[in-house]
Amino acid sequence: MKVVSVCLLSGGIDSTVAATLVAREANTDVVLLSIFYGQGAESAERKHAALVADKLMATFPNVREHFTMTIGGAMRRTQHRPVQEEWSRGFVGWRSPRNGWEKAGYPSTRDEVFTLIAVAGAEARLRDLPDVVRAEVVLATNGDDLANFADLKPSNFIGHLQEIVDGKLMPSLGKPVEIRLPLIDLSKQAVVTLGRKISAPLELTWSCYFGEPGAACGHCDQCRWRREAFRAAEIEDFATTVKP
Repeated sequence: MKVVSVCLLSGGIDSTVAATLVAREANTDVVLLSIFYGQGAESAERKHAALVADKLMATFPNVREHFTMTIGGAMRRTQHRPVQEEWSRGFVGWRSPRNGWEKAGYPSTRDEVFTLIAVAGAEARLRDLPDVVRAEVVLATNGDDLANFADLKPSNFIGHLQEIVDGKLMPSLGKPVEIRLPLIDLSKQAVVTLGRKISAPLELTWSCYFGEPGAACGHCDQCRWRREAFRAAEIEDFATTVKP
């Protein structure tokens, strides 16, 4: 009897390492889910999520799917004048670093929404695949995220979501869905070190909020955290090319 793991995959370091960890587990079928929502670096994230997914599928035969989803839309009407072009492209999150706020690329409530979308996919597979008895949704939140983003405390984030999930149809029929955070006790540096140890394709990952394919901005918090983590782990970062 099998387990299905739905791994949220952004193409970043953490989600790549988490997905690689799960793919190495016996008797687990892995589904990779990438969700795009009009974020500033969407083109780069699409490219790197696909590169990572293709690498994992070529390496691990139990990585079964890479499903991409777009939360799209456009501003139909507004009373705000003028409206910056990037404001009209997506509903979730801030898309440009304004007033020097280093966390401007972080969309509030995104992870809760994405988690429940992943749970819906996990339930569908529990229903449709008779040999699957349990499912899990894998989030790549690491220990440093808890310090940097106050809304990501497992006690009020994961705990409440797990209560919702436990009351859904498939869990009530004896096929549970667990929200899993395999990196929650690790720093970003430790995630990079672990990634190298398990041969996760770190060289294919992307970490910038605002850059374009092939050119990270070098200034946002994600660029800084990536740079500091690789330096502290004493690992060369072959993936990063910063805008001149």
